[in-house]
Amino acid sequence: MGKIHKQYSPSFKAKVALEAIGEEETILELASRYGVHPTQIKRWKKTATEQMIELFKDGRQKGVGEKEKNLFIEELYRKIGQLKVELDWLKKNLDLRVKEKVLLIERQSKMISIKRQAELLGTNRSRVYYERRVNPYNLELMHLIDHIYIDPDKLGARLFLHYGDLSDSEQVSNIIYNIKSDEVYHLGAQSHVRVSFNIPEYTGNVTALGTARILEAIRRSGNKIKFYQASSSEMFGASKPPQNEDTPFKPRSPYACAKVYAYWMVVNYRQGYNIFASNGILFNHESPCRGETFVSHKITRAVAAILAKKQDYLYLGNWGICLTPPQFLKLLT
Repeated sequence: MGKIHKQYSPSFKAKVALEAIGEEETILELASRYGVHPTQIKRWKKTATEQMIELFKDGRQKGVGEKEKNLFIEELYRKIGQLKVELDWLKKNLDLRVKEKVLLIERQSKMISIKRQAELLGTNRSRVYYERRVNPYNLELMHLIDHIYIDPDKLGARLFLHYGDLSDSEQVSNIIYNIKSDEVYHLGAQSHVRVSFNIPEYTGNVTALGTARILEAIRRSGNKIKFYQASSSEMFGASKPPQNEDTPFKPRSPYACAKVYAYWMVVNYRQGYNIFASNGILFNHESPCRGETFVSHKITRAVAAILAKKQDYLYLGNWGICLTPPQFLKLLT
């Protein structure tokens, strides 16, 4: 059997074409709502536009004289101008955070597309679909400060939390510009060496470019801010010990490479823009707050688990080591 083409009435075609011309919704959104192929809607839109142009060229609009037509057009231009002024005023005075703007968007609206709502609110459509990732480990770290955190509205509050994302330039810039702090201690990173081999791009985006975003935000703010970057001994990599500030960097992991980039960005911003910016090259540093997958915490937990006969082996990630209990206990004695 041959393919049966669906027939549409002239009024239906005109309705869809006018909505496409109005651009309140995208062609794809209209196609989904009306069940029509996007290419077909584009043809109807093109036909309607061409015929309207010819209509105005002929000047034979029935029931509307030349004077009335000019008055009608002037009124339309006046309303468009008024709406433009009001929209600019709204954007200027709608002092909301990105997250608050996103909450105002009506995802199911059939009158205004999500893209257009985002434009009206002065934000990007991608923000509507972006969800900030908080892994369980980071959530656990947040809970560690609960005992010293006081609601900022209460008397005596001295610790204020500002949520941000090192991969988001806008958030970083807003925090630096609005807080106007005297000093910034940059300790944030995707700092797990083993994990950096699995997510090298994300590691570079957060650990390397995250530092660049903070430095650039400080430069643009014009504030006299002192900046400290927590560098890592991982940057030395294959360089022979003992190591000092003059030892060449030979990184051996995506994390170390990202830290080397961050290190030199600090040096360049200090020398190029006269910003008070310094690196602190940190060697082994431990804390009970470190995650269970970091080597010292992992080994100490393994000791307890093996002695309690709850675990048979100890695996040390990118070291490529698997130790049996006798081998492991021998190393400890």
